[in-house]
Amino acid sequence: MSSATTSIHNKGTSSRRAKDLFGDCALVEIIHLHDCFRGALSALKEDVSELCKEISIATSGDDEARIVTNTKSTSSDEGCRILDLERRVAG
Repeated sequence: MSSATTSIHNKGTSSRRAKDLFGDCALVEIIHLHDCFRGALSALKEDVSELCKEISIATSGDDEARIVTNTKSTSSDEGCRILDLERRVAG
């Protein structure tokens, strides 16, 4: 076996061994949970921003705002979209 192949094999083995040793560690679990929360908070922030934008457009009735957001729907479609966004934000 060449040294490059042995090196790659050793990295895989040591990675698996480290995962076995520290997989149940509370700190590792906390870091993983933190990463999950970060992703969920980013998605929530996007949903809230979109909801605010949709509500401001619906309440203003401003045609210029509709052009900026590039939506061409009826008011009932806007109402459904706002309700959908509210549900996503509320969880």
